[in-house]
Amino acid sequence: MRASELVNLHVNDLDLHSGTICCRRAKGSLSSLDPIKPGEVVALEKMLRERKCHRADYAFHSEHSEKMSRSPFWRVVTQASDRVAWGWTIAWSGT
Repeated sequence: MRASELVNLHVNDLDLHSGTICCRRAKGSLSSLDPIKPGEVVALEKMLRERKCHRADYAFHSEHSEKMSRSPFWRVVTQASDRVAWGWTIAWSGT
C-alpha cells in the first residue's frame, strides 16, 4: 500500500469483522479488498475504540488536522522503526 493510500483510508474502508480492508488505489491502479492479519485487527480495534471514531472519519489523522499527510506519516513510521530497532532503515525521499 502506498503512503498516500493509507492516509486516505476511512474507518468505513476497514471491515474488522471479516478482517479485510478496501484499498482505493492511487495512480490509476484497480481498487482491491485485502486481508488484515489478526494482530492488526486487534490493534486497529483498540485504536478506533480509544479515539471513538465514526465511520466517515479518516482511519489515521494527525494531532492538528482531520487528515494526516504523507510527510507526518513517514515521520511516525521512521520513529516507530527506530524504537523497535529492526536492523534496517526506511528510505524516504521526502516526495
